[in-house]
Amino acid sequence: MKLKVLLILFILILLFSGCTFFAQTTFLETSITPNITFSIINPSNEEIINISSSSSTITLKVSAPNDKLITCNWIEKGEILKSESKRAKDNVIEFSIDYISYKNSYYTTLWAYITDGVSLIKHHFTLYVSLPLIPTPINCTYPIPQFILIENGAKKTNNPTPIIILSAQNADQMAFSGNGIHWTPWIRYNATYNTFNLNTSPGCISGDGEKTVYVKFKNDCGESSFIYDTIVMDTKKPYLESISWEDIDGDNIIDKGDLLGFKFNEKIDTSTINLSNIEQILFTIHTYDAVEVNWDIEKTTCFVVLGDNETIVGGETVILGESIEDIAGNSVDTTVTEKIPIPTPNPPMLNTPITPTRQDTQILIGTKDPNTSIWINGEEKIAINSDTTWTFTVTLSEGENSFDIFSKNESGRESDHITVNIIYDPKIYVSPNGDDLNGEGTEIKPYKTLSKAIALSSPGDTIFVGNGIYNENIVIDKPLIIQGENMSHTIITSSTTSPIVSIISSNVSIENLTVKSEINSLHGIRIVPS
Repeated sequence: MKLKVLLILFILILLFSGCTFFAQTTFLETSITPNITFSIINPSNEEIINISSSSSTITLKVSAPNDKLITCNWIEKGEILKSESKRAKDNVIEFSIDYISYKNSYYTTLWAYITDGVSLIKHHFTLYVSLPLIPTPINCTYPIPQFILIENGAKKTNNPTPIIILSAQNADQMAFSGNGIHWTPWIRYNATYNTFNLNTSPGCISGDGEKTVYVKFKNDCGESSFIYDTIVMDTKKPYLESISWEDIDGDNIIDKGDLLGFKFNEKIDTSTINLSNIEQILFTIHTYDAVEVNWDIEKTTCFVVLGDNETIVGGETVILGESIEDIAGNSVDTTVTEKIPIPTPNPPMLNTPITPTRQDTQILIGTKDPNTSIWINGEEKIAINSDTTWTFTVTLSEGENSFDIFSKNESGRESDHITVNIIYDPKIYVSPNGDDLNGEGTEIKPYKTLSKAIALSSPGDTIFVGNGIYNENIVIDKPLIIQGENMSHTIITSSTTSPIVSIISSNVSIENLTVKSEINSLHGIRIVPS
C-alpha cells in the first residue's frame, strides 16, 4: 500500500514538473536528420501564444552542426509570409518573424517548415491576437472613400508608376495594395500619388497585363473599406500588320481617290497620325498628298484617301515613323515593314487546248504577268516567279474535264478567271466520212477505215465504228473491242476471195455490227488459233 502511494506521488511530481518546464522554457526538440535537432525558444509546438501588440517577434532556435544550411518558411493560411536560409554558427541558428496583426481579435495558426534539403519538420502553434481597443471618440466620423483613377482613367499605360488621383472625406492617412491583402505602410493622405509601382509594390505581380490598385483610408476613428481601379500594363511596341488597297474608281491603278488602309496589331493613339504628318510617318517613297484620314471603330486601321500623286506601281515598302504610338504610349516598331499592295494582275492567257483528245494527259501552255503565280482548280500549280510564260501538264479523266485558271500576285490579289474544257475520249472512231490521212481517230476527226484504226490502236483499245458500209478486209492482230453503232446499219463487206475479218489474237470482241460477204461461198470471219 505504501509502495502504491509513493508511485502515485512520483507520477504526480513528474507531471507537475513537466507542465512547469513547458510553461517556463517553452522549447521543443526533434530531429531533422540523425545529426540535426532544433529547439523552440518561443513559442513551443502547439502552444497558444497571446499577442497584445500590432507587431510581435516570434523566434525559432535551431541546433545544427556548424556551417549546416537550414531553411525556414513561415506560413499562415497557405501563404508564405517569410522564407530565409542560414548556416549554423556555434551549432545554433535563429529564425524570426515580425508578425503583424491585421485586426483586433482573432485566432490563427502559424507554421514553420524547417528543412536541411533532405528532411522536413513542420512546427505549428496557435496565435491569439487581442489588441487593446482604442475608445471611439464621441461623434466620430470615419473616412469615406470617393474615387480612385489611374492615369486619369486610361485603359493602358507603359508607366510602372502611374499617376493615381484619389479622393476621400475625413481621411488623414492612406495605404495602397496590388491585391487587397498586402498593403504599403500608412502615409499621409494626398489627392495624388505616383510612387506605387505596378510591378514591385505590395501585392503586385511583375510583367504586362491587367493591374488593380486598391486604396483604403484611415483617421482617428478607424479605417475605411477599400476602393480600387484597374489598368492594363503594356510595354510592347505596336507594329504594322498589313496594308490594304481599295480601287475606288475601278481602273486597277493606285491613284487619286483610292483608299489605302494601314492595319496595326493593336489600338493606336489616333492623335499621332494626321494629315500634317502622314507623309513623313507612313509614306517613304512617293509623295501622296493625302486628302483625308479616318479610323475604324477599333482604332487599329488608319484609312487614307489619296490625293494628287504619281501613279503607284505597288510593292513599295512602307517604313513607319517613330512618332506613331499605341494608347499605352509605346512607340511603333519601325523594324517591321509592309508593302503597298500590287494592283490586280491580268488573267493568264492559254493556247487553244486539244479537245477532244485520246491522250489522258495534256500540256497547257500560256502567258501571264510577271511576278504572279498560276492556280488551277483552286490549287497553286506554279509559284510566283518573274516569267511571262507558263506550262503545266494536266491529267484527264474520261469524259469532259473542266479547268478553272487564274493568277495571283504578291499582294494576294487574284486575276479574273478563265475556264477551259477538255474532253478525253480514249475510243478510236471510224466513219465513212473520215480521213485516214488527216484524221485523228476522234469523234470529230475520225479515220475512214477499220484497217487504219486497227493499225494505230493499242492492245485493249475500243474502236467505235459509225453507221455505213465498209468495203475492206481486216486483220485483228491484238486484243481489241470493236463496237458498231447499229447492227443493221454498220456493215463490213468485201468482194475479194479472202475472209472479210481474220482474227489472229485472243481477247477480241466484235459487237453490234454486220459482217456480210458479197460472195456467198466465202467465210465472213476467220479465227486463226494463236
